[in-house]
Amino acid sequence: METAFYKQMIAELIYTRKRKKISQESLNAMLGVTDGQVNKWECGARLPSSFNLMCWCNVLGLTIKLEAIHDK
Repeated sequence: METAFYKQMIAELIYTRKRKKISQESLNAMLGVTDGQVNKWECGARLPSSFNLMCWCNVLGLTIKLEAIHDK
């Protein structure tokens, strides 16, 4: 379940990055991460920490919204 969550979120982040015409290299610099880190996150070689995920969203102008799911 966690993997599916990350895949869906990262797919949206990739889409938004490309739509805004931001390169992976530029995003590395904006986030203050090592060269190639965004590529590792985007290809699934590594998962970003929750902090890096929030920073990534923030740089792209996105937010993470949590919704409670209640059983009926």
